[in-house]
Amino acid sequence: MATQIASGMKYLADLGVFHRDLAARTCLVGPRLKVKVADLGLTGGRGRYAADYCRMDDGTVLPLRWAALESVVMVSQ
Repeated sequence: MATQIASGMKYLADLGVFHRDLAARTCLVGPRLKVKVADLGLTGGRGRYAADYCRMDDGTVLPLRWAALESVVMVSQ
């Protein structure tokens, strides 16, 4: 699965496309464990989960819904 994801990201890089949100939530798994890298931000899903993101003072946006607790605690200190 990791090889498929890396291959998909290389393909996008070769096209000059920056994904900017590679995560488990953007990898779609189909029959026979075929993985496709998706950009769910383009589907309008970002508005649905807007409350699950936190904008930091420096403008960085953190996906709290999917972040590990350790990373959230580390940022808040």
